[in-house]
Order: sequence, then structure tokens, then C-alpha cells
Amino acid sequence: MTSVHAGEPLLVVRDLTKVYASRRRGFSGANSDKILAIDSVSFSIWPGEVLGLVGESGCGKSTTGMALMLQEKVTSGEIIFRGIGPIKQARGKTRLAFTRAAQLVFQNPYEAFNPRHTIRESISEPIKIHFPGDPAHQEHLLLQAMERSGLHPPESYLDRFPHQLSGGQLQRIAIARAIAIEPKFLVADEPVAMLDVSVRATVLNLFRKFADDLGMAILYISHDISTMRYACSRIAVMYLGRIIEIGPTEDILKSPRHPFTKALIAAVPSMNGQGRVRGVLDGASTSARPLKGCAFQPRCPAALPKCAEQVPALREISGGCRIACHLVNVPEQGAL
Repeated sequence: MTSVHAGEPLLVVRDLTKVYASRRRGFSGANSDKILAIDSVSFSIWPGEVLGLVGESGCGKSTTGMALMLQEKVTSGEIIFRGIGPIKQARGKTRLAFTRAAQLVFQNPYEAFNPRHTIRESISEPIKIHFPGDPAHQEHLLLQAMERSGLHPPESYLDRFPHQLSGGQLQRIAIARAIAIEPKFLVADEPVAMLDVSVRATVLNLFRKFADDLGMAILYISHDISTMRYACSRIAVMYLGRIIEIGPTEDILKSPRHPFTKALIAAVPSMNGQGRVRGVLDGASTSARPLKGCAFQPRCPAALPKCAEQVPALREISGGCRIACHLVNVPEQGAL
């Protein structure tokens, strides 16, 4: 994978925050709580780049993706797209242009289609909305998207219904529908989680191909960090709504710095069981945060007194790597 950080980023996210209000009723009556799903998230994605966003279930990955697609109303922060923003306030033609330029691939292909529509009808619908009036061009975009998604020959799928296809074929159809209107930005939310292992790599290779050949910027969301080597240029690690480490893929996978990133990588199964030290984190993932300090501190095996008092900032380390961890200042412990 070549460096893609030339020119201006396609998407810039600044201090994105999402707070949900929940109501819990106890013995004393109604009680109002707030859930911080996304906490001051900032990053950029360049054309031709696949950025992986990884973390445990419930950490805010999918909420981040949906917020970038304007499917979740954020509490605060900015989303700048192609130098225009904040996109979250866009209306009229600007919003329509964004919906054409940004598309989403869902996790579950079995629930992504109307079972009464043929594959042709499903893929053609967004094409007709964004490219009206020219049936020949619409047909060209339809067949081109299917071929780019590895559906050969595309004509053999057009008159079939979703229930007649396998999960892998359906996910390729979902990808074809997303890229049919030639977007510049794609959010892929756990796109291989429900697929057989034998077809996951081929689907991931599609995203890498879209980035390399079409210059598409892609946010690939997953809880499985092992799949990111196949497609991602960089990896951002999220914990309880905050990005705690971000950097080039090989740097993150070979030399993780944050204790949580190390635990994620240590949990990946190994063929020979050698060369990897497995550790067990105390406690379990939860949406409850400590009142102050680092959110990971209650589970961290190397936490310092400072970790319980001060939230670590996401700081540049080297080679494009950033980390939010107080342990970077304690080299004598050998943590980093």
C-alpha cells in the first residue's frame, strides 16, 4: 500500500461528540442519565485511503459511521467534506450532493434489500435518483458497478431475488449498489462479519481495489483487527467513544503502544500459538465511564495514579502515530 496523504483530505472530522439521553425509573421515580457514545473524535481521511476503525462492541464505531453519513444527529463537532462544511448543517442541493458522494455498506446483507425487488431494481433505484433521464447511461452504471464488485457475468444476477443468492453474493450486490453512483466516500460497517471466512478476504480486497483504482476514501469499521491488514492504510483504535491510538496499519499491528491495542492484537488466534503473549484484562467492556481520568484505567494492567486523575490527550509520537496514554512518558517500565 502506497502513501496516500498527498493534497487535502477528503473528509475532516473535528471533535465529534454524540450524547444519548436515557431515562431509568427507580424506586424514587424517573431518573435521567446521559450516555456518551462518541467523545471528541477527530481524524481525517484522504482520497485513496482505507481507514480502519476498530474496537469492542458498543464502543461507538457504528455510531461514528452513521454520524458521518448524517444518519445520526451529533451533539457537537464538525464534519468537513471536500472543504465544505459543516456538512451536518447542509440543506438542499449541498445535502443531495453529499448523499451522492457518500455511501454506506451495512453489516447484514440479508436485511439490506427489499425481498420483493429484483437485483436490477435494487441497484437501479439510487442510479435513477442521481442520474435521471438517460436509460443507456443508467444501464452502463449498473453493469459497471456489478463488474467492479466481482459479479460475473452481471446479467446472470439481474432478474434474481435476494433469497436466491448466498450471503457473499448479497454483500457484493450491496457493495455494487453503494458504488453504482460513483461515490467519493464509503463507510463499510462490519461488511464481512456475517460472511464465511473463505470469502472475507475477497470482499476486503474489493475495498482496497476501490481505493487504489478509483481514488475512493473508505472508513472500514470492524471489531476484528486481524482483518484490517488486508485492506487498511491506517488503523484507528476506539475505546468507549474515544480514539486512543491511530497510525499506519503495519505500525499498529507490529508495534502497538496502547495497552488496549496490545490486548486486541493478543486476542487474535495464532496458527502456531507462538510469538504472542496473551493477557487478560480485568473487568468487562461497559458503557459506564470513570468520573475522571482515562476511561481504560479501570481495566489497564499498567495503570498509574495519574491515569485515574487526568484524561490523556491524543498526541503525536512518531511516523504519523498518535496515542492517548500516560504510559508513553514512562519508558523505564518498558510499556512503550
